[in-house]
Amino acid sequence: MRLFLKSILIFMLFSITIFANKKILVIQSYHKGFYWSDSISEGFDSVFKDSPNVEIFYEYLDLKRNYSDNYKKLIYELIKEKTKNYTFDSILLVDNYALDFYLNKGISIFKDTPVVFVGINNFNKNLLNTYKNMTGIIEKVNYLENIELMLTLHPNTKKIVIIADNTLTGNQLKNEVKQYFSRFKNIEFEIFDNFTISELKLKLNNSDKNTLYYLFPTNQTKDLSFVSYNYMKELINSYSSVPVYTSWDFYFNNAVVGGVIIDGKLHGKVAAEITYKILNGYQAKNINIIENLKPIYKFDYLLLKKYNININLLPKDSIIINQPKNYFIKNIKILLFYIIFTLIIFFIIALKYYYNSIANKKIKEINQKLEKEVENKIKELNLANKKIKEQQEKLIKEAYEKGVVKVKSGLMHNLGNIINPIYLSIQNEIANKESDNNRDIKFLNNIVYNELKNIKNPNNNLLKIINIFPDFLSALKLKKEEEIKKLKFLEKELDHIKRVIKLQENYLGILGTENYIDINKIINDILSNLKLNNSTQIILDLNNIPKILGDESQIKQTILNIILLRIKNYFKLNISTKEEENFVIIKLTDNNIEIPQDVIKNLDNLNYISDLKNKNYFKLYNILQITKKYNGYFIINSSTLKTEFIIKLKK
Repeated sequence: MRLFLKSILIFMLFSITIFANKKILVIQSYHKGFYWSDSISEGFDSVFKDSPNVEIFYEYLDLKRNYSDNYKKLIYELIKEKTKNYTFDSILLVDNYALDFYLNKGISIFKDTPVVFVGINNFNKNLLNTYKNMTGIIEKVNYLENIELMLTLHPNTKKIVIIADNTLTGNQLKNEVKQYFSRFKNIEFEIFDNFTISELKLKLNNSDKNTLYYLFPTNQTKDLSFVSYNYMKELINSYSSVPVYTSWDFYFNNAVVGGVIIDGKLHGKVAAEITYKILNGYQAKNINIIENLKPIYKFDYLLLKKYNININLLPKDSIIINQPKNYFIKNIKILLFYIIFTLIIFFIIALKYYYNSIANKKIKEINQKLEKEVENKIKELNLANKKIKEQQEKLIKEAYEKGVVKVKSGLMHNLGNIINPIYLSIQNEIANKESDNNRDIKFLNNIVYNELKNIKNPNNNLLKIINIFPDFLSALKLKKEEEIKKLKFLEKELDHIKRVIKLQENYLGILGTENYIDINKIINDILSNLKLNNSTQIILDLNNIPKILGDESQIKQTILNIILLRIKNYFKLNISTKEEENFVIIKLTDNNIEIPQDVIKNLDNLNYISDLKNKNYFKLYNILQITKKYNGYFIINSSTLKTEFIIKLKK
């Protein structure tokens, strides 16, 4: 066992050493966004994504769009300058232009750095006699298989037109495919490689029904205009009246029928595996060049249907994209899971229903014995509830007729004095129930009833207490366990109300009379009286705004609460005012910690805010209520970078 652990430790240390600060340079012939280049990069990166100590550098020659001799000189000097301070452990060359760049210029920069190439057409193996520290993957297009596939699917074909261009890669591909023409005596081959976009449209639109197109990588017209693969796909889709096939996967999706495909992602992945070996100490010259990667048969279902091609004629293991999905077959496992899950749920519900029916029968028997006594208590409580509501409505009406609404913490304190005896009585009842000491029901009812008669200052929160007591009396009808459960529920609700009263007692101030007030003056008064440390920066942008009708002390306290709430761990605060339509807008922006989105979403929910037991959130709740009083809005936008408080008050 000790020997095994020692071996594992040595392997881990060796692996860390091998990949410590390794650097790979990838030289792409074309540009980022070029489908073929990006697919190779994707495959290459997938192998090293879990190797944090391997750093990959990408350089793009961009020779599809820039090909002058002067540009090539400039790109050589640029790469030389960018890489002069780095020593690379391996270089990946993608496509022929990158290989030519390395052979002509790059070897003088990178000396004996091991080289892996990929996407190379017409590779001259004699190069390995001179450049021994090199290996890679030769891009071998399956021309013969592709032509045979086209003729199998379209036996009446008379002519095959090859669309290509006259770039370095295009010329090499054309030379490779020509050697197969003589094998097909009854087929006429045409290479269409010197055209303008208009000429290509005309060619595609006027094709004979017995003609097929074989699309090569084509990025340049005869007037040297650049043509992207996506634009070529649009031309094929819009103008071609006959099937088009290809050997490159970047032409798929609503353009070509299919073909024997070269998969760029697969080439990139295999190239990365070769590079991985080199980083592990293998010499490039001892790694065999790969010439034949497994071809992929790929087709577009939409084009197969468009040209009425029999899917049964496709090669085995063909990949068909855009094919309609059989929902049931695709999701059979999920459907079976839900069926089994549903049956289990039904069984559990049925079992629960059976046992509940037995329990309910016993509870019903107990309830019938106590029903008359409980009905009398319910009538008394409902009557008290009605009187409290009437008194509350009367007080609210009188307050608004006088033009002032006052909420004092003293009122909250008195309410707390009323709630506490009831709360303690219920706690004592729970203790007695759990210790098998049966209390007299009438005694507890008298406590509740007598305490309720003492209520002189009703509040909305007290209505909740009254509405709870029917549940409380119902609990007295149940068997012992049910009684304790409901009493504990009452205990929890009363505790919640006590906390709400305490919060209101601490944070609700006095609402005074309303006058026309100057918001900008209020902000300046607040800031002049604040003692700020040197690390706090406040930026003001106070615009000319009209005065508004309101309670000056209340608005002042609202703005001050936001500043004090956020300034504790604070660096920067922006305060601005402006007039917008029928509103005066006050905006405070800071870079303090983010306010949770759940708090913002439920800010108007007093129960939710009070449950959080956070005085700062209750301050925000009160600010929202004040702005609503003025028919305004209080908006919070909060993220990890900044938080905005926007107060909109009616003019």
